[in-house]
Amino acid sequence: GVDADTLSYATEIIVEQRYEIGLMTAWLDAWGLGRGDPDRQAMGWMVGDVATPVDQMYGMQSEAQLDRLRAAHGADAARLFLAMMIDHHQGGIHMANDAAKHASEAKVRALARRVSKVQTSEITDFRHLQQRLGFPVS
Repeated sequence: GVDADTLSYATEIIVEQRYEIGLMTAWLDAWGLGRGDPDRQAMGWMVGDVATPVDQMYGMQSEAQLDRLRAAHGADAARLFLAMMIDHHQGGIHMANDAAKHASEAKVRALARRVSKVQTSEITDFRHLQQRLGFPVS
């Protein structure tokens, strides 16, 4: 019962973020770093930021929020998904902009600029879709 546009965006996000995660994981492996444990501290590399648990990173959704999305159907699922992805992308843009300015590797800066541009554009698209579907605009 979820509208076709929301389903299309969800599929696009899965494909895009799998690519980005795979690329960054390969870089970390090549540098001998690995992805780290899920319960590690994250974002300590960002200028001016203090390391934080991964599940508390800006834009990450809580397990309770994810459970609500998993249980939702139709328009309610679309409404939750769009609002959550806007929040998630805002967190991604925050990190990408910092990496675009401060990463020592040119390929990391280039990917960060791309992530920021794509996710900013998607937020605009998501907000237009929220409006078209009659949802509160995040």
